[in-house]
Amino acid sequence: MDGIHDKIEAVIELRNRPMLSKHDDVVKCVRALMFENEGNDEYPYSVHGTGFLLEYRNVLFVVCAKHSMKGRKPTELLIRSRIAQDTFLPIQEMITANAILEKDQDALDFL
Repeated sequence: MDGIHDKIEAVIELRNRPMLSKHDDVVKCVRALMFENEGNDEYPYSVHGTGFLLEYRNVLFVVCAKHSMKGRKPTELLIRSRIAQDTFLPIQEMITANAILEKDQDALDFL
């Protein structure tokens, strides 16, 4: 079925899923958005915003607000693979959502 029945079934499915057992499970997914500041020896890195890790079909994504990347290149973005470690995830591609109508643009402020 299409429409409202699919939406109702999706909500019921979400409600029947077990909740996360620990607050730490959610916290482990959050990452600071770190940026490499090329040519700045005094401040080689900066932080602007946060994102969260999401795995879908064995592909790892970082979801963040689009405004966090304003004025930055995807090649400057560094995401730690684990909190408090200096190993970083490889960023292969940046995908942005675009609104069809201008009035919907704020709702799509994510990457």
